Amino acid sequence: MDPTQRTVEIELNGKKVKLLFDLNTLAAFEEKSGKNFLKLLSELQRSFSEATENGKSDILRAISGVFVKDIHTLIWAASHGYGLDDEPTWEYSLSQVGRMLTIDKLMDIFPKLMTGTSESLPEKEKEEDSENPTHPKVQEMLKPVSSQENNQEDGGPSSGLSDEDALASLTES
Repeated sequence: MDPTQRTVEIELNGKKVKLLFDLNTLAAFEEKSGKNFLKLLSELQRSFSEATENGKSDILRAISGVFVKDIHTLIWAASHGYGLDDEPTWEYSLSQVGRMLTIDKLMDIFPKLMTGTSESLPEKEKEEDSENPTHPKVQEMLKPVSSQENNQEDGGPSSGLSDEDALASLTES
């Protein structure tokens, strides 16, 4: 495993397991779940932020905001390592990971899962200092949506720019 790669350590079945959030994790999650990882990440972040109002977190409330099978699949996908051939390997199957997880363990693991997923994203300062920063309109679209912005008066979700406006803004000179 690359020593510069950020990992989060959890305990499964009495054994320390490092969760790694690289592209192989995301691909494995998407393949097993059939879901888009970035949509899951958005759900996780929204659920976690809603459950941490007033500086006190309610992990059970945060977990209830997403499908447990998605959290289960993400933990499995992130629990991979690399073999001698530099290919990802999983010590445990998806069902073995599920058997080792209980609600109380999930409540301990969830904050670490949030840390791991958020630490794998690029830092804002690095992006601003790079030679090729992301287009400002893309940065605007990528900003997390707060729970207030997510619920418009009509009850529908707010997605910021329309697809047409976003595309037009990116193609402008």
